[in-house]
Amino acid sequence: MAGEFLGTAAGQALKSAMRQAANQLGRQLVRGLMGSLLGGSKRR
Repeated sequence: MAGEFLGTAAGQALKSAMRQAANQLGRQLVRGLMGSLLGGSKRR
């Protein structure tokens, strides 16, 4: 029972962590694309 709960908790934590990482990665990707499209070279 305790192991089951631990596994579920760990699974949920991992899922949320993965989702957060994916969100951050996607945001950075979109920002980079938009920056390059809208003349991001000016910023550099």
